[in-house]
Amino acid sequence: MTQAPRKRSRLRDAIPERIVDAPSRAIAVQLPDPLQPYARTVTKWRIGCEVTVLRDGGQTYRAMLEAIVNAKESIVLETYILAGDSTGDRFKIALVERAKAGIPIRIIYDAVGSFGLSAAWVDDLRAAGCEVIDFNPIAPWRARFRLSHRDHRKILVVDNEIGFTGGLNISNDYASVEDGGVGWHDMHCRVTGPIVTDMARLFRRSWIRAGGRAYAPIPPTSGAGNGDSFVRLLENTKRRHRTTFRRAYLHVIRAARRSIRIENAYFLPDRGLRRALIQAVARGVDVQVIVPGRSDVKLV
Repeated sequence: MTQAPRKRSRLRDAIPERIVDAPSRAIAVQLPDPLQPYARTVTKWRIGCEVTVLRDGGQTYRAMLEAIVNAKESIVLETYILAGDSTGDRFKIALVERAKAGIPIRIIYDAVGSFGLSAAWVDDLRAAGCEVIDFNPIAPWRARFRLSHRDHRKILVVDNEIGFTGGLNISNDYASVEDGGVGWHDMHCRVTGPIVTDMARLFRRSWIRAGGRAYAPIPPTSGAGNGDSFVRLLENTKRRHRTTFRRAYLHVIRAARRSIRIENAYFLPDRGLRRALIQAVARGVDVQVIVPGRSDVKLV
């Protein structure tokens, strides 16, 4: 009987302190009249952002590496595929150099997407001071393990000022032929302005949820940037957000009056999306879709 209180005390000591961040404020904004029909909601839009579209690995990797080597405060990187090939080595060299310069660096890569990445390759990053997490490691013996629970995000945020997101993973497949890669086509974008804060906060939530060591929260964004774009971050981490992207697609497709342009590596629209596209064509909208001539996934 005398042991029970001490045991309960030890259990309490083992429970980490709950992390509570200040929530993002769902502030309604006045969107320009031409944009209003395409927005499902007027909240959580960030004003004054700048978006630069990057084509393929040649433009994308060059811009990402330039941001990394010029980092002054922090780097966070989240990707589905992180390969230990010559392209991955380019990023590793840049990250190691910044880590040795004292820049805090946190990296999440997916355990399935990056299957085959050697422990020695990752150890080089950790030895330099980078914190690295493999998302949902392949361990069927773990309670509640789900092989299908994967992290397909591709996010790079530098100094909470510059962000990158899009379709490119980090591997030779996406690198340009001139850089020794395969030259797969995909698109990415570079963003600045208040939307970058949302990206940094999203990464932090993923980091802590995946077991990463907690670090100081990023304050919510305030005010507008100097760019001319209105940007909103969409994410589907929580179960109630799983249909966020589908609803957004359906809304803008149904609102379209002149043109729809879709470029997708894995284009598998369900019946509702197919119906929306057919209805758009019927009302005179010019619909064009680009899909791979040869896919790396046979189902597609």
